Amino acid sequence: MQSVADEVLSTHERQFIAQTISDYEGRPGALLGILGAVQAANAHKFLSMESLRTIAAETGIPPARV
Repeated sequence: MQSVADEVLSTHERQFIAQTISDYEGRPGALLGILGAVQAANAHKFLSMESLRTIAAETGIPPARV
């Protein structure tokens, strides 16, 4: 069983996150929209730690804020 620390996003998930960030760029409340879209795209409606780290890195928003 894979632990949270060993979690890795697939290429498709990374591309989806990058596209979603691009779609919401410059909009008021962009972070909330990005988080909602990524969560909705997950089969379990779950935001993984790796997804959150990727969103933080791609947007430049501190992980604690994400």
